[in-house]
Amino acid sequence: QALPLSVWDAEENYEAFSTADRAVQHWFLIALHALQPLSELGRVIDPTMVCTFVDTLWAHCHFTGQYLHRGPGASVTSEYAARFAAEYGEPNDAWLLDQARNPGVGPRALWGLIDQRKLRSAREGGTDNLYDEMVTKELIRIASSRFGERTQLDLETLRFWARLWFLLGAIDEAEQTAIAITAFPLRMHDRADKILVLKLLALVSSRRKLAPEIADYPASFYSQLWPGYTPSEERADRQQIDELLERSVFPIL
Repeated sequence: QALPLSVWDAEENYEAFSTADRAVQHWFLIALHALQPLSELGRVIDPTMVCTFVDTLWAHCHFTGQYLHRGPGASVTSEYAARFAAEYGEPNDAWLLDQARNPGVGPRALWGLIDQRKLRSAREGGTDNLYDEMVTKELIRIASSRFGERTQLDLETLRFWARLWFLLGAIDEAEQTAIAITAFPLRMHDRADKILVLKLLALVSSRRKLAPEIADYPASFYSQLWPGYTPSEERADRQQIDELLERSVFPIL
């Protein structure tokens, strides 16, 4: 539906433009959240319609992001849309690769799309051919090319690149992102970021030797995080890291 003001008039009335963008994303979220109850009520949901709807949202976010000084796909709405597309849009590998190329789909949305597709596949007990080696390699190639075009990235964007590389098992990109995250001043209470860096470096070390400039980071972060007791909310992360470290080609702890 049309808004009662011009959502594209960014230069003349920036505040109205920003408010209109939030209104648009609000209504998109309402529409997305209607999918689950409609499905539970037995209504037929057209997968093509869902993918088209999500494409429209991403195009909107890409356009407004250029004027609101945020990266493509940076909003929570863009990730939610990706997850709903994975659940109700039945995206095939070709569509997924197209989204990896889409400049309007940022790392947050792309990670959400792949992560939700993996969760759905596991829940349904099926084998998702997304994880066919050839498709995964192509995903990494496309996403890595976009990552290589980056200028200076903020910490929040790097977090989603990191999650994407870990999910895809992209070794070189994982190491580059870990280095970029540690360039920020991580404080004692930034536990989530240190755990994320540890995951990346443990993944890299399970396949090859770490770069010299970060070779000491795993042992340092590990001892800071878990000198003894492990908080319950971090146990799954620690187990995942430990399993990767056990496969390390060159021991790092």
